[in-house]
Amino acid sequence: MDFSKVSFDAQWTDSKAEMENERKKAIIYAVLFAFTGSMLLISIIRTITTNPGNIPDHKEWDMSTEASGGEESTGMIDVEKEKPAQD
Repeated sequence: MDFSKVSFDAQWTDSKAEMENERKKAIIYAVLFAFTGSMLLISIIRTITTNPGNIPDHKEWDMSTEASGGEESTGMIDVEKEKPAQD
């Protein structure tokens, strides 16, 4: 096969300095990719294994069902009483 039409020849160079420069850049990119990829995997694993927690047992976190339920039910009754009859 003749790959000269796709210009693969231009990808390779004989200059040692240029090849060494490209090699250093490739190593830096590989290290950055490995670091960010491993940080991503560690973050995902830590997210999956973290306990989501629960509601504390302190008194301030207790729900008072009488106050909230009573206010809502009386508010709905008052609204219905204020409506005039539609006869």
